[in-house]
Amino acid sequence: VTDSINPEIVPQVKNFNEIRRFVVRAACRTRLVTGQEYLLMGRDGETRDAEGRPQYLMDMNSWIEELPKPQSCRATQHRNTCSQLQSFISSFAVSGCRV
Repeated sequence: VTDSINPEIVPQVKNFNEIRRFVVRAACRTRLVTGQEYLLMGRDGETRDAEGRPQYLMDMNSWIEELPKPQSCRATQHRNTCSQLQSFISSFAVSGCRV
């Protein structure tokens, strides 16, 4: 049994406004919140669903990081962390696994 997540892709790593389907085993609850942004990383490669749309399996080796909201990043205590996270995302978009 699986759950599926259909997030909207924002323009940081993938093409803007594309939808990707992420499949998660029902036993692996993600607790993702609609409207919140996340950095999702996992195995390279996609499979296709019954309609031929791309989908990605999120498993125990996948990493899901909630991205802080812009107002949180303006706070002094979070500025450095937010800056480092944005730098990583930008570098990964350009260099992939060579970051």
